[in-house]
Amino acid sequence: MMESRWDEVQAVLGDLLEHSAEPLESLNRRNLAPEVRRRVEELLRAFLDSEGFLDSPPLPLSPEPDRRLGQRLGPWRLEAAIGWGGMGTVYRAERDDGEFKQRVAIKVIAAGRLSRQMERRFREERQILARIEHPNVSRLIDGGMAVDGSPYLVMEYVDGTPIDVWCREQALDSRGRLRLFGKVCETVQFAHQNLIVHCDLKPANILVTGEGVPKLLDFGIARFLAQDGGEAATLLHPMTADYASPEQVRGLPPGTASDTYSLGILLHELLTGKRPYRLAGKPLDEVLATVCDREIDRPGTGAADLDAIILQALEKKPQRRYPSVERLALDVRAYLEGRPVAARPASFFYRARKFASRNAMPMAACTVIVIAIVAGGLSTLAESRRALRRFNDVRNLAHSLLFDVYDSVKVAPGTLAARRLLVSRAQQYLDSLSLDAAGDSALTRELALSYQRLGEVLGSPYTANLGDTAGAYASFRKAESLLDREAARYPADAVVQDQLFQAHLSIGRVLVRQRNADAALAVSSRAVAEAEALYARQPGDPTRVLKLSQAYGYLAEAYGVAASRDPSVKAAEQVLTTSKKSLEILDSHAPVSSDQWRASIASRCFTVGYALFELGDRTGNLSYYRQALDIRLRGDDMDRELASAHPEQPDRREFADGLANVALSRWKCCRDLAGALRDQNSALGRFQKLADAEPQNLELRRDVSNMYQNIGLILAEAGRRPEALAANRKALQILEELGRADPASGENSIYLAQVRARIAELQNHP
Repeated sequence: MMESRWDEVQAVLGDLLEHSAEPLESLNRRNLAPEVRRRVEELLRAFLDSEGFLDSPPLPLSPEPDRRLGQRLGPWRLEAAIGWGGMGTVYRAERDDGEFKQRVAIKVIAAGRLSRQMERRFREERQILARIEHPNVSRLIDGGMAVDGSPYLVMEYVDGTPIDVWCREQALDSRGRLRLFGKVCETVQFAHQNLIVHCDLKPANILVTGEGVPKLLDFGIARFLAQDGGEAATLLHPMTADYASPEQVRGLPPGTASDTYSLGILLHELLTGKRPYRLAGKPLDEVLATVCDREIDRPGTGAADLDAIILQALEKKPQRRYPSVERLALDVRAYLEGRPVAARPASFFYRARKFASRNAMPMAACTVIVIAIVAGGLSTLAESRRALRRFNDVRNLAHSLLFDVYDSVKVAPGTLAARRLLVSRAQQYLDSLSLDAAGDSALTRELALSYQRLGEVLGSPYTANLGDTAGAYASFRKAESLLDREAARYPADAVVQDQLFQAHLSIGRVLVRQRNADAALAVSSRAVAEAEALYARQPGDPTRVLKLSQAYGYLAEAYGVAASRDPSVKAAEQVLTTSKKSLEILDSHAPVSSDQWRASIASRCFTVGYALFELGDRTGNLSYYRQALDIRLRGDDMDRELASAHPEQPDRREFADGLANVALSRWKCCRDLAGALRDQNSALGRFQKLADAEPQNLELRRDVSNMYQNIGLILAEAGRRPEALAANRKALQILEELGRADPASGENSIYLAQVRARIAELQNHP
């Protein structure tokens, strides 16, 4: 048979063995070339007649789908059988109680086949699924017992494609496959952190959705790392031999290293299109010899680093593999970023070559130096001097990207993606340099600044960002950690103290967005103390005044989060007291004719206005709304002065946000519907224009949603309910998209709940 035909035979045979309850019958229904059909049938019969049982489940592969189809289990109606295996039959089902529509997958075990061992393992699977709550794991929804005594589990239905098929259909290159594999590793590591080993990682158990999200399925044979009784796995535990580790096929208890081995097989298959070996249908002695003793050939991925990563994951002895799936994922990430991988010997020339490849741009500027270092043959002293010059050249380039190039484009609309790339690339340079610069204070501070900038681009609230709140928080925390060490070493250094203060301001604001009141208050209070100390060193200095005012303004926002959980008037008054202090600090000093001073006054005015407005809501006292309008109009005047001074920036975000606040106050205090809608629609138009110019800027899309919420609120109170309902639905659509893009934002969750409640109220009271 020609080689191409043999590949087809292998593919058909593997598919039949893995997905068909009656493989011979399924073969007869397939349209295959005669020689392919004949060869597959021969191999199938040999497999079915053989003594090999590693891939055979303890239950007969007899799904009996016709008997259960159409039946109800609880509120679920079974539609179709979609899978069979050692733990029973899996059905696609729909909710059928009239409450709402939902599609699920239900695993059922026939009561007559439920041995004590199977019953125990079924309970284990239910316990395992209940412990795992992760976006990349098919989650447990429900469970129960059928009328005939058959236990069942209701799980999230994943409409996806096996990961290997998905990669082929999407024609993903190796880098795309590695990024997808990295997400799978993160999910498996999460399970390991919860003391759960999957034990059956293979493409059929890793489906990729249409959005490119991998979902891990079938914890049916997963094992707890610490079970009562400590029972060891045996050969009778079902597994897929082609992906099983040596310790699994020997019947030893599986550990996290077993999943690492299976991931190595998966990575081999994703990058080369084939597994290291195929074992389906082979007798036990051959399976044991192949998996436990036969050395695996070099995969031939075309990249020595990738070959080394796969081979280390596939070491026969568990202790020689990666110590964790996280370390495997780190090596994959290192390869993608052009950094050295741990699976390769860390020789000087290897690290130097990796450094040069991932820093092509800066190294191009230093070509003479690099050639001199690599091609040297000179004295040790000469090499050291050249390395130092190279180090400083790359360092200077990173600094230029962060502070010169970044600042030159940050005010231009549509540059958000470019700014993220600039900061990320500069961070990579500094990360690589920090490996060789332990104890270098100047470099430590530069690295802290890079993390600060990266956090701002990723998700600093109320500024242009990509909506990655969790990423922003992590970056700000890294900056804080670096600066804490510097501040401890140099307690009298005002520059370090100022940088640390800025990090705490940023962390506090992210915590406000996450609605973490206690943590936000703690960090913001620390920032206030730091600002007070810096001001005491230079009282009256305009920069120190601005920062002190800013610190109290952010502390007021943290009190606002706390007040959202405390409906008392006293809690709202605390917000007002703190926000007024932030404005009084500015008003008590001589005004400075600068854009930053005017912008700060405007910001503090709107912070005070928010507190007054909230008191109006809590007390019903219209005078609070009147005061809120007055102070917000003062802020609006500052914004208009800035707009007049900078006609090249007619659509500043702060101006639009201020207009929206003024609009709400006009309505609440004075029932000025025309004026409120005029200002509100003007703000909406400005935000929409900004959002259209930067479609990746999630902050601006959130602003657009807020404008629709405000319009809906005003129109509802004015009795124009159909228009109010339409505006709230537009807000809801945007918020649902933001919730999927930035799940770490507690602010999004609150807005979603509020808008849904308003829509329900408008629908129920036409």
